[in-house]
Amino acid sequence: MKNDLLVCHHVFEDPLKIPFKTHAHDKWEFLFVAKGNPICLVEGKRYAIQENTLIIFKPAQIHRVQTTQAQPYEYISLMCEEYLLPASIVDRLNTSAMILRFVDNHDIYHRFCRFAEQSKCAIDILSPTVKRRRISELLDVVLNNVTNDASPILISEDLLVRDAVSYIEDNIHSISRLDQLCGALGVTKE
Repeated sequence: MKNDLLVCHHVFEDPLKIPFKTHAHDKWEFLFVAKGNPICLVEGKRYAIQENTLIIFKPAQIHRVQTTQAQPYEYISLMCEEYLLPASIVDRLNTSAMILRFVDNHDIYHRFCRFAEQSKCAIDILSPTVKRRRISELLDVVLNNVTNDASPILISEDLLVRDAVSYIEDNIHSISRLDQLCGALGVTKE
């Protein structure tokens, strides 16, 4: 199936010029931060991310990863449909933290790079079985090398975002305009 697996490897020399937007998608995303110390916003919580960190976003999870410094920023992102993940991997992902830190583990970086390089040319012609096997091999190694004592630092929980999500959930059928939401939260549209 076309676009069931997307892989990209980006290096930004001046990441402050890149407009990173808050978004969600229908795929699992595995974002390995190789260089830089970005801020990760996940469902209204902000985390300080260090190098050699894997951030896992579930389908439909609202998120943004953005640097706040002018230092180089490098990441490798693997996005895939859930049917490409073995059930055992999904079970492990649903019970573990979604931000995983690796201390001095360049092997994980090289595995992500190799996966990205191998996928670059043949991704559209690989069968789902081969894609599933490759993803499983990568994630098995990754999940078995997590350092438990280096969890991410929670900077803050964005109370406004939490309140907005709560209000929308409680009033999903009665909200028709943005100014209704803004009025309920006591903020302007800007």
